[in-house]
Amino acid sequence: MELHFFGPMDKTLAESIDTLSLGDFVLVRGVLPRDALWRSLAEMDALLVIRWQSHLDAPFIPGKVLEYASFGVPVILVNAVPNGEAEKALEEIGCGLLCFDEADIIDALTTLLRHKRERGTVRCADTSRSGRFSAERFVETYEEIIAEAVTTRVEGNAD
Repeated sequence: MELHFFGPMDKTLAESIDTLSLGDFVLVRGVLPRDALWRSLAEMDALLVIRWQSHLDAPFIPGKVLEYASFGVPVILVNAVPNGEAEKALEEIGCGLLCFDEADIIDALTTLLRHKRERGTVRCADTSRSGRFSAERFVETYEEIIAEAVTTRVEGNAD
């Protein structure tokens, strides 16, 4: 198992990798162009979203959760807000693991490793639902909203 970090190298991350002797396990991939990043993410066995937990976050779904869901690989959401919208979205997609504490993270990773050993993959069996959260679907939705707003405005000015 490997843990890949995408983005700029952080001093704290580098120190943690060194201190914990995780150099063979943790790979820092750096900043990649969007297309290369998406290709790399699509090849991962699972994608991890770590978020700060706040009661104010309950009605929101982090953009990373939706972006990662579109790749058809399990999304591990750490520090999920219980009964929040992100939890509901992952349940609907059917391809997510929620982690509320360290024990949940261990359980999630154990589950993924078991699935990979038993099935040879951890990819989601049915990724058709993740299309609902794809970038293309968001663009279509925004186009519909904008078209409706423009039509309403034009009709309103015709009077």
